[in-house]
Amino acid sequence: MASSSSTGWKIAVLVLRLFTLLFLIASLVLLATNTLTGAANTLTGDGGGKVRSKDFYAYRYVLAVEAIGSVYTLVQIPFAVLSIGKKFSKEKVLTTFNLVSDKIFALLFATGVGAGFGLTVEIKRVLNALERGGGGDSNSFGAVNKFFNKVQVSTGLLLLATLCMAALSIGTSIVIYKK
Repeated sequence: MASSSSTGWKIAVLVLRLFTLLFLIASLVLLATNTLTGAANTLTGDGGGKVRSKDFYAYRYVLAVEAIGSVYTLVQIPFAVLSIGKKFSKEKVLTTFNLVSDKIFALLFATGVGAGFGLTVEIKRVLNALERGGGGDSNSFGAVNKFFNKVQVSTGLLLLATLCMAALSIGTSIVIYKK
């Protein structure tokens, strides 16, 4: 039978994976459904077309990271559930695999956060400069600002998923070190 600290860590793994999945899916849905209509000519110059998050390459990358991360986390959750209270003969191999894969995904999520926040901050900086300079009407800039605020919230959720994955990686490292 597994020790109580081992069982406690296995429950923590499950909870962290569930939170990671929740943050990833919420971020994915928010970013994938974010659109800008009417005021889109501020960004596109085409007289009011529709702009979606996937129209920006950096946001496409963020969407891909969120989708891949969601699938990975969905695959890992059943293993986390099955491992609670059970001792596997190959547990060290599984733990090592999880450690490496969790580190890779934490880094992947972090690059998505960087891409999402980086592009958003730069675009908002330029748009704010244009607005202060009188380069368009304030209603258009308000709608565009709202669009990018939603992207920032989505990227913030991805950051929370990154922190959960980093906690999993650190915790697994500690478990391996203690064995």
